[in-house]
Amino acid sequence: MIKFIYFLCLCISHNFGANIDYYQIVNKANRAIYLNDFDEAKKQLDLGFSINSNPYHYDVYKWILCNSKSGNKQENTKWLNFLVLEKKIPPKLLKHKLANFLTTEDVRFLDAMPYEAPKSKIKTLLLDMIKKDQAIRDFSSCGNIYDENQNSDKNCLKKLFARRDSLDEVHAKEFVSLMEKYGIPSENDLGVYLKGDVNSNYNQLFYILGIHFAQTGYRAKIVDIYKKAHDEYKFHPELYGSFYEFIQSQNLDFGKRLLHSPVSKVDGRYYKPFIVYTDSTLDSINENRLKIGLDSVQINREQVLSDILCPTKRGEIKIISFPSIVEVPYWLVKGAFEKENRDLDNYLIDLKTIKSACEKE
Repeated sequence: MIKFIYFLCLCISHNFGANIDYYQIVNKANRAIYLNDFDEAKKQLDLGFSINSNPYHYDVYKWILCNSKSGNKQENTKWLNFLVLEKKIPPKLLKHKLANFLTTEDVRFLDAMPYEAPKSKIKTLLLDMIKKDQAIRDFSSCGNIYDENQNSDKNCLKKLFARRDSLDEVHAKEFVSLMEKYGIPSENDLGVYLKGDVNSNYNQLFYILGIHFAQTGYRAKIVDIYKKAHDEYKFHPELYGSFYEFIQSQNLDFGKRLLHSPVSKVDGRYYKPFIVYTDSTLDSINENRLKIGLDSVQINREQVLSDILCPTKRGEIKIISFPSIVEVPYWLVKGAFEKENRDLDNYLIDLKTIKSACEKE
């Protein structure tokens, strides 16, 4: 097995609640969107929303996409109202995000909607935390640490890594205390876009803080918090799966894992994740994916690549809202495959089927 390449996976050992029914329905809608069958996708989303009155914001985006493609744009206002009032998305941002799918009446509706960005103590504290978290990870003063051909100042890095690790411990403790005091905030509580722009979103905040804090002495508590957030519908399976596959990335028992990252990118080309494949391994992986509400890894792979290769059909609306693509340097992959005496081309993904699905009417 190729052990040195960074692949992301997940070990699942617990059961989940009824929210899986909702996610399975949305997965059917995603499959239909992939095939450009927008009528069927809208039908599935309507069914999903009937059992979950507070759907994930991106599922509502997809509903508006499908509604537009089905010729029923006049029905958009209900969900536009929901996105502004419940998900706290600024109307101006919605106009940009959904520009290709809104009627003149929709735009007027959004223009007339009052909006006030959500404010809370926990939001302020979390935004301050992520700001400091990112600042402490600026290692540019020590040279280019990502270029194997350039030397970096090892003593400088050692000091910065120590400061980073110390701050992570402090922040992890504060984060656990915040969650215990206020409860886990949802995207309704904080707003989908924390600063009112697409560059500061709910999923990214909790993913970054989660993977950093899971490397501290508070790992077990962080894991429990994130599990609870998923069970309570607050974390989407795409966010939850991404977090778990990071913290379990060193566990080589693939039979118990959830391989959330379906694509590896090397030197501009797309490959299947670098693991040893067997039918039993894939069956086990897919079984565990379904347990938290994700579709099979094969289906997910096609959807992630479709979002990259077929942008014209869906504008800015992707099938997968929080995709995982692992980018690996070619020199690292080449060395690992040579050592294992394996053929890299056997992992190369054939894009013809995906491109043909793009063209299907």
